[in-house]
Amino acid sequence: MIERAQTLTSGPFNVNVFCHQPAHRDVDTEARWIQHIAPLFAEVDAAPPSSLDEIYTSFLNDADTLKMLLELRPAA
Repeated sequence: MIERAQTLTSGPFNVNVFCHQPAHRDVDTEARWIQHIAPLFAEVDAAPPSSLDEIYTSFLNDADTLKMLLELRPAA
């Protein structure tokens, strides 16, 4: 996506990264959340997830993304 933006502009553009504290797995809390949201899934005839997973890796733990940003050097 950054490379595509670079072909469209020579000007600066934003690159957003998520810098949240990574989640610490707590199976009991996850089970309570899944139980809490189960009725919403039932309303649309869908099964709730069996576990909860982070959908975004925190930039704080993502050396590959840092390396990529340093290599591509988006305009500032």
